[in-house]
Amino acid sequence: MSLKTRVTSALVGALVFTSLPYYGWADDVAKFEKLLADHWQFTLDQDPMRASTLGYREYDAKIADFSKEASEKSQTALKAFLERAGQINTDDLSDADRVNLSLFKDLVSKGLALTKSDIRYLPFSTIFGWHDGFATMSDQLLLQNAQNYRDYISRLSQYPTLSDANLDLLATGVEKGIVHACSAIRGHEDGIIGFVTEAAEDSYYYRPFLHMPDSITVDEQNRLKADAKKAIEGQIFPALKRHYDFIVGTYQKNCLAKEGIYQWPGGKDTYAELLRFVTTTDMTAPEIHQVGLDEVKRIRSEMEQVKQDAKFDGTLKEFIHFLRTDPQFYTDDPAEIIKIVSTISKKVDGLLPEFFGHLPRTSYGLKEIPAAVAPKSTVAFAQPPAADGTKAGVYWVNTYQPEKRPLYQYVPLTIHEAMPGHIMQLALQGEMTLPNFRKFAPYGYVSYTAYIEGWALYTERLGLEMDLYNDPYDNFGRLSYEMWRACRLVVDTGIHYYGWSRQKAIDFMLENTALSEGNVKVEVDRYISFPAQATSYKIGELKIRELRAKAEKELGTAFDIRSFHDHVLALGAVPLDLLENVMEQWIADQK
Repeated sequence: MSLKTRVTSALVGALVFTSLPYYGWADDVAKFEKLLADHWQFTLDQDPMRASTLGYREYDAKIADFSKEASEKSQTALKAFLERAGQINTDDLSDADRVNLSLFKDLVSKGLALTKSDIRYLPFSTIFGWHDGFATMSDQLLLQNAQNYRDYISRLSQYPTLSDANLDLLATGVEKGIVHACSAIRGHEDGIIGFVTEAAEDSYYYRPFLHMPDSITVDEQNRLKADAKKAIEGQIFPALKRHYDFIVGTYQKNCLAKEGIYQWPGGKDTYAELLRFVTTTDMTAPEIHQVGLDEVKRIRSEMEQVKQDAKFDGTLKEFIHFLRTDPQFYTDDPAEIIKIVSTISKKVDGLLPEFFGHLPRTSYGLKEIPAAVAPKSTVAFAQPPAADGTKAGVYWVNTYQPEKRPLYQYVPLTIHEAMPGHIMQLALQGEMTLPNFRKFAPYGYVSYTAYIEGWALYTERLGLEMDLYNDPYDNFGRLSYEMWRACRLVVDTGIHYYGWSRQKAIDFMLENTALSEGNVKVEVDRYISFPAQATSYKIGELKIRELRAKAEKELGTAFDIRSFHDHVLALGAVPLDLLENVMEQWIADQK
């Protein structure tokens, strides 16, 4: 697969981090610096909760505004930023800032497009929602004094404003026919009402009050606890119940009977735009679909070889059935999963210096996905470290129904989500000297997902070189995960472009992966409710593997794996065409 290159050679040196000074025209340099500062202030104001996690504690008592009026103001602001960016003379900027300006225009343009896109009427999917993000926000905050707790309580009190504004978005979507498929959101309501507990003290929101700092007096602690309880019972629980009632009432009565956003007015155009955003390429849905089919064929041949390595006497289909059903590959103890994942993580930590010259300063921890959202959540996900160093990264693992989660999946899963995958890449990016809009780019459609997810998937295969797959079953788990991502190209485009049903997508994945049926259903529902995003993984990984193969071929014995990895990661998240140009320049420099 070869992607179109859109970045000029003049920009290549920008991300190779030259130490030469640059003396540009002061006016345009100052204009750009002011533009970046103003935009970053706008970004923080737009998302106060995220601002808090980045260390801007002055936002701790604020919440985001999702109202229609706020959206219109946001559009006006983004248009103004683009206009200002267009007035800057790029000849007067350093190479690095030319690239920064190009990426600034790209990301702001995407943000503006999404404020107008129909996708804005889907503020939740099966793997994210405003309710669960709000419930777990305390996991990303360091509450050290009474003021921190008062700010947290202020947010608890404002939750109805945040939630009701999102419900208004959903209601508008219902009016326009821009809604989720019924099959994907079936049971979503359980993850909403699951945060409502009989006693406020038992809720997820109250957790920060269970162990408060000794520096806060007992009397003050009691006052804060009482205020928190009042906010939880009087504000949050009623808002969650309204949310629940809307989903089981209005929304589920108007959801799509069939899967796929091709059914929306202009749905195929919306899907094409989302594909461009997440892959950072101009590939069409049919092209992506075909890449997926080709990868499925290739990976199946590798699976056949692993089956032989395992000395299994039977067909590949029978081998997959054996892996799905044999008790030796499962446990009914959630603690056993955590133990296995912890062991893998520590082993990986000891191997990293052999493959990377530069490692992040910030560590990471391991947590179980909250029980309230675990049934509909993905198998695991990563949370990057706080930018100010006050919070480590978190590798979140789903231990719900452990008896349905094969143990051979945890090596590739851990590599992907933790080190050297997401947490490592995001931690390094957070420690770089980059403009804030790049260093802390949000995850989702307005980000360079193909790079982020492509890197994490690339590291799963790197596990072979790290000797982490101890037997054919673990290696088959890796191949199954790679097949899973290849299937995503086929299934996502199948659903949203070709009109595949949920069952057809499930059958395709069950036929080609060793994922359990439960995992497959959760994943397919994710693709249905989060269009295009899942296509980014394979597209990004294929590009990184293509670049590595080229470097190994052209450099021969001079190829240094540590240097290659460091250089890929030194970019931060970028479009794949820019990655390609910079790495080709690196290869030329090594020669």
